[in-house]
Amino acid sequence: MLRNLILSFILRSENSTQVMATSNSCKHSERECEAKEELELKTLAGVLALREVLLKVQTSRFGEIEVDNADVITLPEGLVGFPELARYVLLDHDSDSPFKWLQSLDDGTMAFVVISPLTFRPDYTVEVTEEEIAILKLQSPDDAVISVIVTIPSDPKKMSANLKAPLVFNLKNRTGKQVIVKEAQYQTKHFIMEEIKKYAKKDLQAEIKKSVQQTSVEEATAATKG
Repeated sequence: MLRNLILSFILRSENSTQVMATSNSCKHSERECEAKEELELKTLAGVLALREVLLKVQTSRFGEIEVDNADVITLPEGLVGFPELARYVLLDHDSDSPFKWLQSLDDGTMAFVVISPLTFRPDYTVEVTEEEIAILKLQSPDDAVISVIVTIPSDPKKMSANLKAPLVFNLKNRTGKQVIVKEAQYQTKHFIMEEIKKYAKKDLQAEIKKSVQQTSVEEATAATKG
């Protein structure tokens, strides 16, 4: 009877779904019939469970996507300007790209390009308040991941990142929050390519300085031995 109820539920929920069901009568032994029916019940229950796990969303950029509920990221307060959009999923922009898409599951037309700020600003830090820690339920700094929203204009060389309002995610409970940092050095628009060049130059200067110091030490050592 339970099997028939599950079949009936599936048929009612999706008219396009075709389910082939065998008759209640069984030509095999009673034990074989019971084993067969138990297997069918488990299969049907698995189908129902899968439907509960997978969330189908129609998006403007990726078409229809299926999202596992375990991959859903919740931002209880939404984003600045979009407080009503609370559910998201992170999608790869490209397998080798540092960029990702933060796709809204509440509005398929809304998706934001995000990136780790450490990719172009290695010294970037975010201080979160006790209230923000409580909202995210962070128990360890290692559980936190920081991303920033990227704006890409028609000229990609002028793409910028918002370092003033980063996104902090708790990896364990998949909860996120957009925070506002107080440091004046961080603004809503930082040109990524310029930041990369600036820090690449700093790294080069540091390498040259280290090389010069090492050479001076070697020369001093050689002079002492001489």
